[in-house]
Amino acid sequence: SAYNIALSDWFNPPVIHRIERVDGRIRVQASDNVMVTKVQVTVLDGEGKVVEKKEAVQMEKDWWEVDLVTDGKILAEAWDLAGNVGVMNYEG
Repeated sequence: SAYNIALSDWFNPPVIHRIERVDGRIRVQASDNVMVTKVQVTVLDGEGKVVEKKEAVQMEKDWWEVDLVTDGKILAEAWDLAGNVGVMNYEG
C-alpha cells in the first residue's frame, strides 16, 4: 500500500554509492528505496570551509552530475521524499 511505501521511505535514507571526478564534473551515484529527490555537492578546502556548493542534475537513473571549477574535498548529500539525507565524502 502507499502507506507502507511511505513508511519504508521514512526509515530508509538514500545511499550514495559512488562519487567520480570526470572532465571537470562531479558524478554522484545515489539511490533510495523510493526516490532520490535532490543531490547537492559541496567542495571544501583543507580547513573544511565551503569553497563551492551546487545542486546536481539527474542524468541517468541513479547518476547525478554537476560542474565544479574548484578542487578540494567533496561532500555529496542526497535527499529522498521523506526528507532523509545520505552523505558521502570523497578526496580523490
